Amino acid sequence: MGCENKDIRGMFVHTSADANERFGQSMVYNEDHGFTTIYTLTDSYRVYLCGDTHVDTTAQNWERFVLAYKSDLLCPFAIHVGDEIHGKNHWDMFYATAAKRPDLYTSLKDTLFVTPGNHDICFGQWEQYRQYRRSSTYYFETKTLLGKRLDLYICLDSAEGTLGSDAWKWLRGVLEDAKGKNYRHIIIFSHVNLFRSNYQLKFSSNFPLEETYELTQLLTRYGVDMYICGHDHYRHTTLYGGVKYVTLDTLKDGAYNASYMIATMGEKVVLEWIEIKEVEK
Repeated sequence: MGCENKDIRGMFVHTSADANERFGQSMVYNEDHGFTTIYTLTDSYRVYLCGDTHVDTTAQNWERFVLAYKSDLLCPFAIHVGDEIHGKNHWDMFYATAAKRPDLYTSLKDTLFVTPGNHDICFGQWEQYRQYRRSSTYYFETKTLLGKRLDLYICLDSAEGTLGSDAWKWLRGVLEDAKGKNYRHIIIFSHVNLFRSNYQLKFSSNFPLEETYELTQLLTRYGVDMYICGHDHYRHTTLYGGVKYVTLDTLKDGAYNASYMIATMGEKVVLEWIEIKEVEK
């Protein structure tokens, strides 16, 4: 479980770069390639969100998710909140699987936004993550085809159980800059939970208490609508300080509670859970 590491910090060791190093490398990529604007057909659109697919030898639920969001004309993109793969060398296995299904995976990087989980970068796999996913901290926005600004999405790298001091400064700057742009909604997605649920996994971990306090205060102060994460493998929703904190179920093959979430983005955000039955052999 958890990269087979039972360190009390929640199995966030064995990375090849710490949080500040990953942030710095991500910013270099962002500066070279810029931040993304997604254009939508109307003011209302749908976003598909999943997490904790833990792909190892099979990726059936993951492929069903990709097919679902790519088939939805009102869905311009999807979000994965981390732990795409399960363990050591699984990135290569994941992309070997992807090569067999070009109908699903072609241009995936153009429609899928991801954040790293602890399983994605453990065993020194940060370099593989960079190869396939490029950046772990970034933002993007949505606009209508007529240029009307809609929503802001911020990706935070919490794979090691902390954002790191440099990402904190960046996040404050992004939220301060957003104040003058009148975004309809601000959504943050990351891997690690801020609140423990009744289903907390034995070896999973949250942010340090002090960091949780600071982050929740910051999100409330700047009017963030939702913080969406995974990590616990069980659905959980908490409203605190005017911010909705949503933990997604796992999407791992064989999980009895495998599901993903659809967020309909309009003047209000409506959440719907889609449960997946085991794929028939």
